[in-house]
Amino acid sequence: MKNVIIQILILIIPLFYFAQVKGIVLDSISKEKLPYVNIWIPNTDKGTTSNEDGTFLIKPTDSVQTIVFSAIGYQTKRINSGKIKNIVLLNSLTTELEEIELRAKKETKEKRIETFKKSKMYSSWATSPSIVAKLFKYKKSMKTINESLKKK
Repeated sequence: MKNVIIQILILIIPLFYFAQVKGIVLDSISKEKLPYVNIWIPNTDKGTTSNEDGTFLIKPTDSVQTIVFSAIGYQTKRINSGKIKNIVLLNSLTTELEEIELRAKKETKEKRIETFKKSKMYSSWATSPSIVAKLFKYKKSMKTINESLKKK
């Protein structure tokens, strides 16, 4: 009886062992370990992330399923779980950005039209923020000021 139980255990234990995909994710060029790589099985709710040392463990539901490896700065890789050995290599992804040009802010011009006298300011007590404004009557001299500012 004990021999039968031992034989059944010997047959069942490898099934659980092979049902897991375990490995390490490395950079394909530098062979450095890649931490925090997103690893998941498409169209399922199964997924994981590689540890700080790049190791991962995921349990596919079927014997062979596609597993996706994704990380920022690397190309997304799809591998059948049966083909994953101990190491998964990710290729770096180079993104070329368009050239940008930085320019200095345009200089603003300022012209004093009239002085604001605080004695002519009326106020009321309010609990909300308020704005103080003054009406400047249009003068013909202001037209030339506007035109000179537009030219510059």
